[in-house]
Amino acid sequence: MKVIVTGGTGQIGSVVQSHLRSLGWEVTDVSRSGTVRADLASTDFAERVANEVKWCDAIVHCAASMAKGLTDHALAQVNGAGTQEVIRLAALTGAGQLIYLSSVPVIGQPQCLPIAEEHPTHPLTAYHASKLFGEQLVRLAGSPALKTASLRLTSPIGPGTPPGRIFSEFVGRARRGEPLMLAGQGGRRQNYVDVRDIAQAAGQCLRSKAAGIFNVAGATAV
Repeated sequence: MKVIVTGGTGQIGSVVQSHLRSLGWEVTDVSRSGTVRADLASTDFAERVANEVKWCDAIVHCAASMAKGLTDHALAQVNGAGTQEVIRLAALTGAGQLIYLSSVPVIGQPQCLPIAEEHPTHPLTAYHASKLFGEQLVRLAGSPALKTASLRLTSPIGPGTPPGRIFSEFVGRARRGEPLMLAGQGGRRQNYVDVRDIAQAAGQCLRSKAAGIFNVAGATAV
């Protein structure tokens, strides 16, 4: 199988690439510093990549802007228009599958537990609103010729977790024998998912040609 991975140099994309290659598949990293260098925010992204990668079987869309500001243009340019470019790239390369990495918090405040894929959506940040928009674009692009799936992720951890995040900060302090610093009463609960499990979920979707929305999360919140 020949697969394009967008954002292949990021925390999740790099592990997705490695896992898909371990399955014996041909993987092309498309990012600003990848095997094929292209900026997702550019209006000629699809053509530029298609000129380098003439065809593929599938695309795993990991790239995203993590901007949080309500008026930050990157959210619209990368997560919105950029996803449209990825859909155009699928058409130009004849891809039969498109997997989009989204986020469980597109649901907003949980109304019931456990959180099922049918949970109503009500994003509370501009970032999560942009991810939900990307989900809807991918859903609309689905057809008998293009199977589309959105993987909603909880907080990713594991190899490549950036420094300064709460998980990497706690692990780093524990390894150095330093006290763990808590703000407040330490009552916050968080669901984490290992990036290697995300990669396996993407591989499973590709193998089974799955379509729809799937939550990818840890078994419990901690």
